[in-house]
Amino acid sequence: MKKIIIFAALAFAGCSEVQVTVPNPRVEPPELRGDRGLAFTAGVEGAHVYQATSDGGRRPPTMDEPSATGAFALNGGVHFSPVAPVQIGLELNGPDGYGASTIVKFQIAGEGTHSSKPGDFSALIYLRGGGVYGQKSGDQSQTFGAGGYNWKGHVSGAYAHAGASMGFRVAEHALIYWGGAFGQYWMSSEVDQDAHTSTGDKGGSYKSGDNGKAYTGGFGAEFNWSRVQFFVSGEGTSYGYEHTHSHFDPFVHAGVIITPP
Repeated sequence: MKKIIIFAALAFAGCSEVQVTVPNPRVEPPELRGDRGLAFTAGVEGAHVYQATSDGGRRPPTMDEPSATGAFALNGGVHFSPVAPVQIGLELNGPDGYGASTIVKFQIAGEGTHSSKPGDFSALIYLRGGGVYGQKSGDQSQTFGAGGYNWKGHVSGAYAHAGASMGFRVAEHALIYWGGAFGQYWMSSEVDQDAHTSTGDKGGSYKSGDNGKAYTGGFGAEFNWSRVQFFVSGEGTSYGYEHTHSHFDPFVHAGVIITPP
């Protein structure tokens, strides 16, 4: 019976994490479409989960030992090139929490994908800024019995990425590229716990803040046809926050780009 109670408590705690998935800085393919128009993107990218507390229902919650662990994020975006060497875009990402970012790319060398030829060299720089939000709520009954008390927690964050990449077109439909990127993060967390009138427990509001950095490097390849491009890269990211341990994780960054007429 004792083991069953312990297992149930652990299972409940496993559903009480207050966390959010945050995108890593990434290596972008160095060619834009090369003319004025739209580009639609979808893919998977390296990310990390920032966990403010492993149990928002714990009374009080542990907020001074956050963690950051490697993960993957899905992303999709719409981008527009007002002129050939510039692209401005809006991206959405998930799945743990909500996230959105704007990105500006500037191709400083080479031709665009629609006109690039074997032997061409290309180079790109980009800036990306965005935010993430994750929340969790529950009814902690382990301490106070049936009915427990209500609690809710959230993590909100902002980030800025900057990067550069270079590439060489080895064939009509194939480009190899490499590059690096840097990211800065600002996280804010809060857990609110209701009072429990029958015990006289007043509950409380608990807050914490954290800043972090990340560095990414990698190599990739892009394969293009008239209006569709597919890319895949192997990337490694070193990331950490003031109140977490630092990590280095390998990731795969892959996706598709559609450039309609």
